[in-house]
Amino acid sequence: MKRRRLRMIAALATLMLLGVGAGVLAAEAVARTRSWGDRQEGEVVVNGAVVMRIRSAAGGYSATQRADEIAQRLNKAFGAGLTWSDFRVGRQNGETAVLTTGGDLIATADRFHAQANGTTPTLLARAWDTNLVQALGGQVASVTAAQDPAAPQVSWEAQEDKVVPVFSIGTPGISIGAARVSGPKVEVAKVKAVAQIEAEWKRVARARIYVPVASISIKPERVQGVSVNALIDYNLPL
Repeated sequence: MKRRRLRMIAALATLMLLGVGAGVLAAEAVARTRSWGDRQEGEVVVNGAVVMRIRSAAGGYSATQRADEIAQRLNKAFGAGLTWSDFRVGRQNGETAVLTTGGDLIATADRFHAQANGTTPTLLARAWDTNLVQALGGQVASVTAAQDPAAPQVSWEAQEDKVVPVFSIGTPGISIGAARVSGPKVEVAKVKAVAQIEAEWKRVARARIYVPVASISIKPERVQGVSVNALIDYNLPL
């Protein structure tokens, strides 16, 4: 009887130790504020790695509050036992988002936020998903290949900015100046210039769109994940 009791105590002690170990190894998400120039952004950090950078407010929440909400959703998912293979990119309420495989929302890559990052909602959500999988020690290649072989792998830890020339596509005149672009280091390295595109709507409204590109040509290739955050512009007539 005494020996049986000792075995039960030993088994309980083992379970307790396993539980403590699991708690130490369990994933954890935290939100923090990052100052970028004259504005503040929210960062979502998982296991010490930045997986999402929230650059804009939405729905009455500041960028930092949005990051905090995302961190809470992730911690809820981790508490339910979800691992790196339980997250995906999908659609919810008409928006592109990072979801759990069960359909629970983690983060929405809305159109305005994607524009702030100089990319598209789909590419932004895929970058977030990739970063999350990496932070959880997962196999990024297998996940992204299942979603899209061309899905990007962007690290938001290695940020960089640089100044590049601005050139004009269209008329009148050639716009000569400079622009500062910023984004993931590997993507910023691809930027050779910023293309200025002039758009007109029914002759009542005109807009200038600035696009980071990989070459100076009539049909330049846009560099995804890079934003234009400052302009030094002047015009030289033809």
